[in-house]
Amino acid sequence: MNDYYIKKYWEEEDILFYLHFHNKLAVRQIEVLSGETVCLTIENPIQGEHLLCDKELDDVSFEEWI
Repeated sequence: MNDYYIKKYWEEEDILFYLHFHNKLAVRQIEVLSGETVCLTIENPIQGEHLLCDKELDDVSFEEWI
């Protein structure tokens, strides 16, 4: 069992992401926007326009986020 935690700021949209992967699957995601914080989990993967990351850790291209 491996846990990975990633913090990434997406400057273009002004969103700070915190991602928690467990065994390469996203199990938790926190998005911090101006004036709003969105918490997504496997049990609650959708909240309005926000969706829990549906890619495995190996398939996430962090270069796209730069």
